[in-house]
Amino acid sequence: MFEEKKYLKYLLFPLLLLASIIYQAVVTVRHLLYRFKILKSFAFRDLKIICVGNITVGGSGKSPLVIDFANYLLKQGFKIAILSRGYGRAGKGLYLVSDGKNFGSRELSGDEPYMIAKNVKVPVVVSEDRVKGVKYLKKQFQAQIILLDDGFQHLRLKKDLNLILVDSVKMFGNGFFLPLGILRDLFICLRDQKYLFLTKLERADFKNRISDLEQILKKKNLFDDKKIVYSSLESVSILYAHSLKPFIKPQKEPSVLVFSGIGNFASFLNTVKQVEYFKIVKSLEYRDHHQYTDQDIEKILKAEEIDYYLITEKDFYNLSEKQIAKFGGKLIILKPQIVYYDQAMKKLDKNEIYREIISEL
Repeated sequence: MFEEKKYLKYLLFPLLLLASIIYQAVVTVRHLLYRFKILKSFAFRDLKIICVGNITVGGSGKSPLVIDFANYLLKQGFKIAILSRGYGRAGKGLYLVSDGKNFGSRELSGDEPYMIAKNVKVPVVVSEDRVKGVKYLKKQFQAQIILLDDGFQHLRLKKDLNLILVDSVKMFGNGFFLPLGILRDLFICLRDQKYLFLTKLERADFKNRISDLEQILKKKNLFDDKKIVYSSLESVSILYAHSLKPFIKPQKEPSVLVFSGIGNFASFLNTVKQVEYFKIVKSLEYRDHHQYTDQDIEKILKAEEIDYYLITEKDFYNLSEKQIAKFGGKLIILKPQIVYYDQAMKKLDKNEIYREIISEL
């Protein structure tokens, strides 16, 4: 079996390499078309657009940053809105996830936009056409600042500022484009970006990861004038899924089954391990944006001697009330928070970081 897999890997490599080269060529041509104004980009002068994105695929922590930054802006009195593509949702086109008070359908919103809307009381819209989405938010809600969730590759819309996230462990992968690697954009696109967020440092050796990123950027002449922000996700609260009330710490160490369908399961598992009184006995990984079926729940519940089943908030919105009820009060949600550090791994005041970002506008 091992020899068959090894043979298949070598057999597919030339095809994957060719597909990767074609992907990179298409991305390069697309950038040139916009650079020489053969394709038109749209700019909005009477509002500011801040994009939270990356140049790779996979979870790098965009949603937690969007939520945290949006709540800061809201407290500062800014009139803000959030725009996302809405991956994994049912249907297409522009859809109002929330007006800041009322909520639409989770299925038509997508799990991440719906989760963001539940955590930030501002208008949230999903639309494949980001320009159309910005026009709608400008007209209907008079937004001063629009946070663009994962829109760095949407060249048709000009942004005032890009916050680029880099996973501290995956970094840029093997340096190849999809499908051979994890890149989906050119390194040169980082040249004009001031802010890079090195995320999920709880999963890596802090100093070595910082050094690795700096070496990559210097090698590609992209290091100058960069503000690198170092961050991690740490456990902040645990809730019962059936009531959304705070989890009561049991007297004895509970056995926990962790299951999730997110972009970076290993990072979530590491955050769970920070909860010292949990004993993780089993973990199940599903694809990103996975919408759980009744068969999935039956399989999960077959595990023996489990005290609690732990998920992310994103998974919570991919479960029906009926499915949640099947766990009999044993399903719990872990909600992390972003923590920022300097190079000496000293915690920083996130408000100061966000104030500096706003000053760039």
